[in-house]
Amino acid sequence: MSDLMCGYVPVAPVLTETYDKAAYESVRVPTLIIFGEMDTNMGLKSAKNLAQIPTSSKAQVGSYMLCMTELMQKPLIFIGDSWGQASLLP
Repeated sequence: MSDLMCGYVPVAPVLTETYDKAAYESVRVPTLIIFGEMDTNMGLKSAKNLAQIPTSSKAQVGSYMLCMTELMQKPLIFIGDSWGQASLLP
């Protein structure tokens, strides 16, 4: 599958606890885990589970309602890095 994808940015992931450590460790696609500074419970648990992906990186952002620009920039930078470009931002 990694030959078809250059990166993975899960959006509001749920049921991440249904996968075991081996499943996460088998993922080879660069993964950006975005979570908010105000996330509690499910958001933090999902981020912790997804962090088991060996190629994952985390990015914490402020409230999406207050920090929309920051929220949108993180994936663009990540995708640019995954494609070997400095950034997709102008």
